[in-house]
Amino acid sequence: MNHVAFYLTIYLNDHNYASAKEGIEYNYLADFLDYFFIRKCFPSTPGSLRSMASSIKKFYTFMYEKKLIEKKEYDDFRFYMKESIDTWCKDCKNHNEGISIY
Repeated sequence: MNHVAFYLTIYLNDHNYASAKEGIEYNYLADFLDYFFIRKCFPSTPGSLRSMASSIKKFYTFMYEKKLIEKKEYDDFRFYMKESIDTWCKDCKNHNEGISIY
């Protein structure tokens, strides 16, 4: 719950002024997990990033099961989370080792 609360309140609400429903969009997730989390949350490690991503995934699974988001949104979300998580973890590792990721 703490991970999801952080994503919803600190990142989406305070940083981007987006709703929980909008937070399923790739641009918010990628910016949060591949930029904000890596640079602003200490200690950020590939393991802590995976844990955060897993919590967010469980939250959106719950929203889908309660019919608060559409099937296409949920399917797209699952696809890009699966396709991106390894890259985000690699970026986190590189950032921690002082290797420029951008």
